[in-house]
Amino acid sequence: MNKPFGALGVLGHRVLDPLTSPSLTSEPQVRFTSTVKDAKAVGTVTDEGFVVVKGSTAQRGTTDTMTPGYVAFKKELIASGKLADNGGLLLFTDDVLFNSPSAAATVVYGNNANGRALWKTDDGRTLKEIEGSEAS
Repeated sequence: MNKPFGALGVLGHRVLDPLTSPSLTSEPQVRFTSTVKDAKAVGTVTDEGFVVVKGSTAQRGTTDTMTPGYVAFKKELIASGKLADNGGLLLFTDDVLFNSPSAAATVVYGNNANGRALWKTDDGRTLKEIEGSEAS
């Protein structure tokens, strides 16, 4: 029997995997924001990966430079209803787990993106800077 979207798991995308950590609103976590044009997404690092929270928005389209695996992943998010039409943008209708901050940024931006540089705290520190300070 063919499993729909089975290749996404092979590619490392966990769109169909349920989040097993507690609700993102129940524990204090560092929140990161990434903005491109009118789209604004909020996310956080968890033990499972990077989560973009419900209510965030993303660019509708993709560019020619976006890798085919991410294009397929974005299409699956739309097909599963986790990304829904919201006028000129796409709306995250649920918290979505990504395997990396770059995967999350790529879906939000619609092109290949370095999430460690594009996800920032309210005071402007990048995820890369936060990770570097924690490693010290």
